[in-house]
Amino acid sequence: MSVGLLGQMRFDEFTLDPARRILHRNGTQVSLTPKAFDVLCYLARNPERPVAKDELLKAVWPGLFVEEGNLAQHISMVRKALGDQSKLIATIPGHGYQFVTSVQNDSNGVVRGERGLVPLETVAAGPREGSVAESELLTSGASVSDRRAEREIQSEPPSPFFELKPAAAASSYQTLLWIAAILCLVGVAGWLQHVWSRTHTTAQDRHQVVLADFENKIGDASLDRSLNRAFKIDMGQSPYIDVMGEREVAHALQLMGRTSDTSIDAGVAREVCIRSNRQVVLTGSVFTLGPTYLLAVEATDCSTGKRIASAKADAPSLAKVSVALDRAAETMRSALGESAASLEKYKVPIAEATTTSLEALTSYSEGLHLDNGRTHSADVLPLYRRAIELDPNFALAYASLGEEYRRLGESDTAAFYFKRAFDLRDKVSTHERLILEAQYYGAGVGDLPRALEAYRIWGATFPYDSMPKSEPIRLYLEMGQYQAAIEAGEAGIKASPENTFARQRLVLAYMKANRFQDAKAAIAQAENAKSDSAVMHRFAYEIAFAEHDEAAMAREVARPKPIGAATYGLDFQRACATAATGRYLDARALFIQTDDEVEVEKLEEELDNFRITQAEMELQLGLEDAARHTLREVSHSNPKSVEDAYLRLLLGDATEAVHFLAAHGNDTDTLMSSLYVPRIRAALALHQGKPQDAIAALETARPYEMIDYRVLELRGTAYRQAGMPDLAVTEFQKIIANPGVDPVSPSYPLAYLGLAHAYAAQNRKPDSRHAYESLFKLWSHADPDLPRLIQARTEEAKLF
Repeated sequence: MSVGLLGQMRFDEFTLDPARRILHRNGTQVSLTPKAFDVLCYLARNPERPVAKDELLKAVWPGLFVEEGNLAQHISMVRKALGDQSKLIATIPGHGYQFVTSVQNDSNGVVRGERGLVPLETVAAGPREGSVAESELLTSGASVSDRRAEREIQSEPPSPFFELKPAAAASSYQTLLWIAAILCLVGVAGWLQHVWSRTHTTAQDRHQVVLADFENKIGDASLDRSLNRAFKIDMGQSPYIDVMGEREVAHALQLMGRTSDTSIDAGVAREVCIRSNRQVVLTGSVFTLGPTYLLAVEATDCSTGKRIASAKADAPSLAKVSVALDRAAETMRSALGESAASLEKYKVPIAEATTTSLEALTSYSEGLHLDNGRTHSADVLPLYRRAIELDPNFALAYASLGEEYRRLGESDTAAFYFKRAFDLRDKVSTHERLILEAQYYGAGVGDLPRALEAYRIWGATFPYDSMPKSEPIRLYLEMGQYQAAIEAGEAGIKASPENTFARQRLVLAYMKANRFQDAKAAIAQAENAKSDSAVMHRFAYEIAFAEHDEAAMAREVARPKPIGAATYGLDFQRACATAATGRYLDARALFIQTDDEVEVEKLEEELDNFRITQAEMELQLGLEDAARHTLREVSHSNPKSVEDAYLRLLLGDATEAVHFLAAHGNDTDTLMSSLYVPRIRAALALHQGKPQDAIAALETARPYEMIDYRVLELRGTAYRQAGMPDLAVTEFQKIIANPGVDPVSPSYPLAYLGLAHAYAAQNRKPDSRHAYESLFKLWSHADPDLPRLIQARTEEAKLF
């Protein structure tokens, strides 16, 4: 965008100087990033005129594809810079933005606006900065020597932090040139700049960095990814440097029409940087000079390509390369403006923060690369396992294994690896330690309040990380607190629009909160942004089922699956949905198909979870023998499995329930102590004919009762058996009012059966018959010999 031809522009108490790229408010400089400055300039050049988003994007980012989200972020930055005058930029829904005040332009002496050109003397002049000679110098009246001096100043490397400038700027541009010349003569300009940046770094200053692949000139392939991983960890220890994550890079590459395994050379890294509205590209190379290994790293301004800083280090052997990398990273962090105190506080040698084994680091780095490209877990897991075989104290590799197993539904296995990583947390950097603690409390031991606090501390210490903003979504979802999950999800997406997992969880939160239209819009948005996934389409299938949209369900089933992607997730959802309509014979065929698919993946815990869910559905449909048979197929019957104990209790066997309560009576896991144990106690009390005890046991579960329908079912049944059918009605109505909690569960249609029983207990026969008819409508295609359907028809007939 060309703004240099304009003189100073004035509006309200602001002075905008495009030539010098400075914004003042009542004489005090206001900080703006380069692109935010360009956005403000363009709007100020077009005051009182609606400016379309496309026009603004083309003007500020010519020739580049930039998402509207980036533009919105820059508008937000400009409004923040304008402070209480942010109302000067109005949003025009569905169109763009409008600068809603007139602007004085010193280059032509007029005020520009929709009302036309007005003589300057008819407008109350704002505070002027500098003299007439200065204005002439900044436009077309500068002398040849002045222009040459200006070019020489501009050729100097920029300040380590782009936006850091002394608050009291010189009032005359000529004076600035004179001072700069003197400083150059005495050779202290760089020293002053260094001292200033080292003493003025604050929590608000940061560099947003894109890391290019290291250029490996020594032919050792083991260094290709390990050097990048080590350097990323080294630089990421700084709270003031935001290194772009691999998934963010992969998303940017996708928008560029490139695959996730594209080599990130300096040119690609710069394009990613520009598209993502970041500031700095870091490049590095490694080569040998005789027996010595030499490292060189360089930081460049991605918008101009100019070098900001560079660092070099050498190592006497390959084993010492990590030490050289530490030195280079420290030099670079310092050159980018991080204070000595911060460097001292957040500096752990890479060998301590990761591993002393280069081979282990290589295996781990390759695993992360594949994982971030969402390669199938079967390819990723062996690489993480290999890393910990080579170094049993590799904390980050244990954490990555835990995270992978958590995604696969292998919660016990995941907890083991998170615990191992947590035990090794003292060996890593502050950044990694905070990550390991949050993962451990959240997914390792299930202490959800402590996990939320860990994420809060992590986010406060490293405010530019996206994970502490997005991961609480998962915790709120696990607690059944869907509005909190939505709020966290919307904030997480705003902070990191390319975060696929945050998008998935936000869609799930919308669905669970019965906001189906919002969920579908978010799925469509992800698909348009090329960030959708198989998980998204499982959610789309469930929503279509809840809305009885058979055409949409068929589209999701027919959708082509990504090459190498597992198909069992959607197939299992189809099996559950089929069972929920009472079509057990069709559902059973799909359950068998899913079993075969999961067995191929060798996911034993996931297979057990699927079989327990199948057995529960069979029990709900009145097929007790089938449920017992399915439970016998479960490979690990132990006190740790709450659903296994719960189902066996419902089938009349209290042994596992008693063992479960003995094993978890003093558990610190939030959901275990407040939900799962009370649920088992309530079911056991009902089994023993003590409904009042069941009601009392379920009180601690109230904050988490919307996780699924089980607590509501138990409480409704207990109220009815205790002679309080009016309260039972309320519980079953909660289920009916919340189809999004678990759309493909038989508990949803069977809530009408519970409601019919409660109404009948109140002698409200018409209401009871209506509830039965609602069930029969949902089960209009059910197997005619389904036991629960036969029972319901028999009960309904007695009401006449």
